[in-house]
Amino acid sequence: AYAFAAPALFAQHTWTPGGGAGRFGVTSSARLDAHSRYGAALSPRVSAVARPGAGLTARASAGAGTYAPTPFVEEAEEVG
Repeated sequence: AYAFAAPALFAQHTWTPGGGAGRFGVTSSARLDAHSRYGAALSPRVSAVARPGAGLTARASAGAGTYAPTPFVEEAEEVG
């Protein structure tokens, strides 16, 4: 039976120079998962947005993540 617990904690921070009315912003976030069988895993992320002019927006982001194995795939049904 698939009986695991996976509570998580998520935090995010946004920084915009000039009190939020600027043309640039950076957002960082992290998620901490505590899987009952596979342990803890941290998934960080950062993104930046720029608005160089009217109607133009550019965004870049990077992050990492992980996931625990699960038996809920098509191949699991074939092998029993």
